[in-house]
Order: sequence, then structure tokens, then C-alpha cells
Amino acid sequence: MWNSGNYSALKDCLYNINVSDGIRFEEIVLGSTLDYSLGNAICWDMVQDNNFFPGVPRTLYKQRTEKPMIIGTCKDEWAYWETARIRENHTAWNNYTKVYAESFIADKFVNFFGDQSQIAIELLENLYIDYGTKDDDYLAWFKFVVD
Repeated sequence: MWNSGNYSALKDCLYNINVSDGIRFEEIVLGSTLDYSLGNAICWDMVQDNNFFPGVPRTLYKQRTEKPMIIGTCKDEWAYWETARIRENHTAWNNYTKVYAESFIADKFVNFFGDQSQIAIELLENLYIDYGTKDDDYLAWFKFVVD
């Protein structure tokens, strides 16, 4: 598919999936989505299948022909879920400490970070947390989780 640019089989497959079946599948495989216990669900592993992805992104981009691409940001996208978790008493505002945020991020992105979790979290903290932020600055660590 990648090399031919013909995604009709993938498109046909996706168009024939019933939304209700997809939601049921996520609830069975990932756990209930109603209580926000998605675990590591946001880290679906990319798989080289030699059909849709005949390689890995770090090499495929070099061979990429002109294909449409969407570029954007998901900044604050997670804010809804975090505020819902607080509202429904799955966590509390005063849980948003450095320890909580680091644990939360490490758990959600374990598939991406692997054994480099601590290094990745430190990098993210250097990007998103102001120097001198206290470990119990709830708003700062909430924003870190959300961003």
C-alpha cells in the first residue's frame, strides 16, 4: 500500500467498521472507557507489516513521495479527560505533584519510552516545566500532564 499509494483496501475495511463495534472492542481489549482507565491505550505500537508500512518511520520518510499530510498540535487535548477524572473523583486536584505526573506519564507512554522512561520524562520536564517549579505546584504539574 505504501509504495503504490493505493489505500482502497484499508479504506474499505475502515468504512465497514461499525462505530458501536469499535467502542465495544476498545472496552473489551483496553478496559472500560467509561471510568477513564485506558491504561496504556494511547500508545498503540506501530507495526512494520511490509504492506501498509513496509519499514519504520525513521527510514520511510527518506523515500516518501508527495502524499497529503495533516500537521497540527494536540496541546491541551488531554485536558478534558483530566478534568473529568477530577470531577468524577478518580483523582484529586492535590494529586498533581511531580511524583504523580512523572508516574502518570511513564505509565501512559511505556511503549514509546521503553527503558528510556526517566530520560524522556526529564526531557519533557525541561521543555514544559519552568525552572524552580515546586514539586507540589498542582497547577504546573496538571498542565504538564495535559500538555
